[in-house]
Amino acid sequence: MVKRIVLGGGVIVALLALVAAAATLTWRPMTPGEVRRRTVRLNEMAGIDTPHRTLDKHGVRQANLALFQAVEAGRPLSAADSARYRILYQSILKDRQGFLHAFDHEMTVETDVGMARPNNVGSLGIGGGHDHHDDSAMANYRKLRAELAAIRAAHGPLAPWRRTLAATAAHKNLSDIILHLATAPQTKSVPPAPLAPPVDAMDADYQGLFLAYKRAQFARVNSPEYFAALRIALDRYSDLALRVEAQLQSELSPVERGLAGRWDGWQSLTPPPSKSLAIRPELILA
Repeated sequence: MVKRIVLGGGVIVALLALVAAAATLTWRPMTPGEVRRRTVRLNEMAGIDTPHRTLDKHGVRQANLALFQAVEAGRPLSAADSARYRILYQSILKDRQGFLHAFDHEMTVETDVGMARPNNVGSLGIGGGHDHHDDSAMANYRKLRAELAAIRAAHGPLAPWRRTLAATAAHKNLSDIILHLATAPQTKSVPPAPLAPPVDAMDADYQGLFLAYKRAQFARVNSPEYFAALRIALDRYSDLALRVEAQLQSELSPVERGLAGRWDGWQSLTPPPSKSLAIRPELILA
């Protein structure tokens, strides 16, 4: 019996070694072009395709089909239609908050936010309980920084395992930032709270992408101003992703990198965008 256990354990260790070796040999860093394409695809998946086609369980899109199809095609909306669309879109997200929270524990649900401040749909505040994307994305960013710090602090015999797990968690939180903020330009919200001065280049990247998403949130949907802000947000997010990837490449061993995978690997636990995902024309060459 003991012999079988020892042999079984040896087989498992050998298999893990083979997996690690294969992953190490095939791993290569993502190029800026790959990062940018993934950024755009994640934005369109999280901001448009998933809320419109997957999360909508009560026929909101079908009941307002012309409006939703105009957004999907990248056609600019009037101020009135932008407000109507954002209210409808917010109702879809609110209905599925419990489902979404199961996949992201940093999701921050707040009640009656900024009720004395003008919002982007012609009224005041964000009434009721809603995922407040500003705070949810910030929670993911803080977790990302914490995981990167944990990689640097790992010591002892279990350090390789700890670094590998921290790297996969860093990738998940990196993805969750855009999964939250991609919805922001389509939702009802209030202006952002003041931000503390950035402490380093990574902070500057995050604040730049966050503020650009907020500018898009207060522009007419699919207007030139909306897309100009959105392209800046995607640029700054790509900068953040490249900075994270460069840090992981420098601080993980080849085997750890192979096991943790790249940001676009399955280890990041990020749903892959469909190959048939539609990209709004204004973002295809961005």
